[in-house]
Amino acid sequence: MLSQRSDLCLNNHLHFGHLLRASFYDINQAIRQIQRLTNLPVPPPPPSAPPRPFRRLLLYTTLSLTSLSLGLYLASQPYIIPFTTALQNASSRLLSLPPTERCEKINELITSHPLSQHLRSSPEWKESRPHLQMPTLMRQHSLTASTLIGDTKLPTPPLVFTKGEGEELIAISYLGSDLCGHVGIIHGGMLATMLDEGLARCCFAALPSKVGVTARLEIDYRKMCKSNSFVVLKARTERVEGRKAWVKGRVEVLVMDGKAGKGDPWEEKGEVLVEAEGLFIEPKWAKVRGSSGEKKWPGAVMLTRTESTELCKAFIGLIRDN
Repeated sequence: MLSQRSDLCLNNHLHFGHLLRASFYDINQAIRQIQRLTNLPVPPPPPSAPPRPFRRLLLYTTLSLTSLSLGLYLASQPYIIPFTTALQNASSRLLSLPPTERCEKINELITSHPLSQHLRSSPEWKESRPHLQMPTLMRQHSLTASTLIGDTKLPTPPLVFTKGEGEELIAISYLGSDLCGHVGIIHGGMLATMLDEGLARCCFAALPSKVGVTARLEIDYRKMCKSNSFVVLKARTERVEGRKAWVKGRVEVLVMDGKAGKGDPWEEKGEVLVEAEGLFIEPKWAKVRGSSGEKKWPGAVMLTRTESTELCKAFIGLIRDN
């Protein structure tokens, strides 16, 4: 009895499988018959998405070619970036007036000081306010031309006098009460910043491309510098060899009596606060237009082809990330 039931179930399954195969065959035959009668083309299979590595390679190749093209274009153009060199223009002190009455008084004391008058009367010295000549977009990100400028910090930008082609530099400044480390004492880092910038600015004109970066700076602190005081920075280029320049300098208390400004400014020493020696090197990428058939741009840097390409890559990468 059990064997008969098993045989019956097996026969039913076989019969059902045969019917199912026959049904699929009939459906396929019906579809082919309809396509032959209507002459409809068989739709192609949907395209498969390319693998991710290929898409990534395609993206990077496109970006590289685009950045290379932009770099080559920029390298062929006179694309000049102004640099913070000592632009020697005596009228620059008139470009910007101090914002408050206190700043005006401090600025007046600096510009009318006997040392300023003595240097201004000499044809060997040229007067400037380099921080006021920086482009606005550069100035607003500058430590010494923007961040440290204020009524209780640097009420007015330093008044700078330069001699020759990178021979000597003298800068007169006022240091306010908000530049202190200890209360009433100017922070040593502030004096180091002044020397770093002053010594570098002194030798820039002596370098081939008028641009340099600090390679070494040695500082000796002699005395404490009190806040709310006038100081004078003096720098002199000792030696220049190719792209290297060695500079010495010091920060002194500005002598406020009538004895100041009658002799050699370098030989006349006030109360020495800090002394420094530095080595400044012109970077290999620094390049300016020479005088051979092209206009010379003093105190400017032109991007090389490599620098332009790298700049474009960074710019495109920034856009892609955002």
